[in-house]
Amino acid sequence: MNIDAFLNRIQFEQTPSQNLETLTHLQEQFLTHVPFENLTIQQRVPIDYHPLAVFDKVVERKQGGVCYELNSLFCYALLEMGFDARIIAAQMWPDKKPREAWDYDHMAVIVALDGTEYLMDVGNGIYLGKPLAINNSDSSLSEGMRFHCEKYDDEHLILLCQPTSSAAEQDTIEETIQRYVFKPSAVDRDDFKPACHFVETSPDSKFVQNRIVSKWTPEGRITLSGNTLVKTDQDKNREENTVAESDVNRVLEQHFGIGKTE
Repeated sequence: MNIDAFLNRIQFEQTPSQNLETLTHLQEQFLTHVPFENLTIQQRVPIDYHPLAVFDKVVERKQGGVCYELNSLFCYALLEMGFDARIIAAQMWPDKKPREAWDYDHMAVIVALDGTEYLMDVGNGIYLGKPLAINNSDSSLSEGMRFHCEKYDDEHLILLCQPTSSAAEQDTIEETIQRYVFKPSAVDRDDFKPACHFVETSPDSKFVQNRIVSKWTPEGRITLSGNTLVKTDQDKNREENTVAESDVNRVLEQHFGIGKTE
């Protein structure tokens, strides 16, 4: 992998070092410049989440992707930069599906650094705020949510999020949401083939049902859902506008950088 090209794609201008500051900035830059999107699924193009295939799509062709693509590429890049990184399997919304039906439908990343293990995720349509330590009471604030990890059972940890009344306040106003459970042990990329096949082909998959393109910005988040463009600031104020189908390509380029040929 051409790491210089990867760093240029996410506009990371420093020399990478194996420290938490670099790790934090890499995740933030990736999320700022690489959208979470399902456009190839909408076009019925099969997903290839091998990191070099994703490199071509994200870095060379300036597109985005879903979790299997984005976290696969991000983990591979971290390894190339000398980080102790591994892919892990997670189950989204574990309280909404019986335990025996869990199919570990989400890919995320754990990085071990200076004796601490950090959960990282550039493919979940939400920004965790920072690499999140999984073995202590660490928490983060981002996108009007407070995130932290807890033990779920002997095999799993759980990522919890609590909506806050504003981006700067700690007090929660709603109940805790179970974002996903995860096994902290490493898994193989091929383990995600069944879940990925469902996501890209099943009529029950939300990615088959509806176009979604989303990107975090320091000001908040911008999302194209179907033909609705939604801008949300850090205090959760929303602005919605309808986008004509004939105008979608312009919106993709203007707001998400998709389609640029620079």
